[in-house]
Amino acid sequence: RCDLVGRSTPQRTGDLLTTTMPVTLLPLVLFLCGAPIVKAFSPIGGRGVDPRKSKSQLGLIDHDLALEMGSARGAFALCIYGALGVGSIGRELIPIVFRRYESNNELMSSPMSSKKSKQQQSREKSDDMGIKGYPEPIYLSDVQPIISNKMDALAIARRFDERSESEKYQYTHLAERVPFLTFDSYQRANPDADPMALRAVFDSFSNSIGGGNVISPITAQERLDEYKEDVSIMTKRLNDSKILGVTAFVIVLLLLGFADYLTIYHLWRGFFPEWHGFDNMPASLFDGSIGIGVLPQNFMWDIPDV
Repeated sequence: RCDLVGRSTPQRTGDLLTTTMPVTLLPLVLFLCGAPIVKAFSPIGGRGVDPRKSKSQLGLIDHDLALEMGSARGAFALCIYGALGVGSIGRELIPIVFRRYESNNELMSSPMSSKKSKQQQSREKSDDMGIKGYPEPIYLSDVQPIISNKMDALAIARRFDERSESEKYQYTHLAERVPFLTFDSYQRANPDADPMALRAVFDSFSNSIGGGNVISPITAQERLDEYKEDVSIMTKRLNDSKILGVTAFVIVLLLLGFADYLTIYHLWRGFFPEWHGFDNMPASLFDGSIGIGVLPQNFMWDIPDV
């Protein structure tokens, strides 16, 4: 267990949000595109109520439509809580994953990566460790010098721990302070290592879709000791974590998108039941007579007693 004594700098957080926040809308876009399919399985509106009926056709208001509006408003409250409340935790994962993908691509253009000789670039396939999920192959000859570093993980964490006290992670269950091992420290301890191989080794210390930048040196050393005995463990751990991580990420996207769709659907049926902007998407959204422009005119707050 550990506590974060300090926080990241506002500049770093601002850059992350600025560059990756648009992708958080991905689940909503996916499900809006599939709205006609999901609409067929909607839990509300299955009683044959025709949303095209006008108030004049209904008299005051149709009995079934009034019941549907009440049910939809209750469902909307639950859905918006799930989409914006609990769902916000899942949405934070999206920019993190895309940012890690961009970081791995940036490693290919680093000075150390550009120094690779033609002989290194034309290595035999037997030297390829078969690790998936990186922009270029990870070679055994690049990994071995990293895991064979004479300094252990704890020594690296202590020697290259130059962060201020306000930015340090600390264990709460150990009497002696043990600094966390960061990716920056690991890079400095292996200055001549291949950047992509170094990233892969550090990612293997944790089980996640994109690894992490901070890890316990105790856990890291346990992994390194395993790799020294059998380096194939690293390959298996990375590939398994990528499969598990990608699967979990896709499920999160689907759940977030489904929650967004249900929120919009119940908002529509609960407060704008006579609006027909979803009749023939996406063209109907921009139709002058039934599109977004006339949405305020179809707002209904009170549900008449029926």
